[in-house]
Amino acid sequence: MTLVLRLDTVQGAEDVLAAELADHGTARPIGAGWVELRGAPDDGVQEVADRLLRLAAARCFTGVAVPLPGIPREPAFDAALSELIMIMEKAGFAGDHGFRVAEPSTEARDEIAASITAAIGWRQQPSNWVLNLVPGDDGWSAQIGPLHWSRRNAKLERLPWSTPAALADVLVRMAKIRAGHRVLDPCCGSGTLLVAAGLAGATTLYGVDRDPEAVAVATRNLDTLRLPATLRVGDAEALGTMKGVGEVDRIIGNLPFGKQVGSHRDNERLYPALLDGIARRLSADGRAVLLTEDKRLFTDSVQRTRGLKIINQAGFRYGGATPTGYVITRRRR
Repeated sequence: MTLVLRLDTVQGAEDVLAAELADHGTARPIGAGWVELRGAPDDGVQEVADRLLRLAAARCFTGVAVPLPGIPREPAFDAALSELIMIMEKAGFAGDHGFRVAEPSTEARDEIAASITAAIGWRQQPSNWVLNLVPGDDGWSAQIGPLHWSRRNAKLERLPWSTPAALADVLVRMAKIRAGHRVLDPCCGSGTLLVAAGLAGATTLYGVDRDPEAVAVATRNLDTLRLPATLRVGDAEALGTMKGVGEVDRIIGNLPFGKQVGSHRDNERLYPALLDGIARRLSADGRAVLLTEDKRLFTDSVQRTRGLKIINQAGFRYGGATPTGYVITRRRR
């Protein structure tokens, strides 16, 4: 039995997600923001269910959909849906056996729902579904509710400029954060990146932000997940001389890039000072991953910072923004 899954992520993060899924089957990007995952053809129902259950621990995706053949009320569609339900029940994902049909026409939706109930015995529950059946240009698919990011993670407070949660997980993976790492976010905002770092195993978390409200929100978010952190109101420009912050293994940050927060003129002062602080705080084998849309200024600032270099980068697209995440390490002397 081969179960084909389609996972969505932030546009630009497809390769990062495919790498994370390498131990779950054969993963490959199939379009902007999408990765396909295929299991082994000789897997039995229990093996497929176990694979689906393990997927809940992966971080860099938002949701999961299973492509279905044909259209509702056709034998191939009903058979595939019945097989998927059998797998979900084995994985413990069946819940209250509720489904939803994302069909805009009320009449068509009710007809489809009635046929599905007759075929599999589940009930239409638009507000409490574990399967969402969605028509698309390339056919129908079934979204798996328990694997959506919002159901796999605690609900946290956000600010208008907060980093999308799935992107935070992508940046943490790019930073190669491991258990025991000391991690600093010099522009921590609501703490989204620090939360992702803590869930990845970092044991020492530092966060700095000039906005007291943001620091208060970050504190509540980290407390919600019982992730110990040292947070303070401060200016990222003073990172190099900031007391109470020593050497760190990883530095991650969504920098102000002049749209919702800051301006290019502010960044002309901020970026060189921040990078100088990073050069002072980063361990010898450390790594920084910084996100910005003020790309020319940032790369020029790195080139002018003694001891640092860009070793990799990835461009993303979300909410009208097109920032780039830069991976920075120390130069070899």
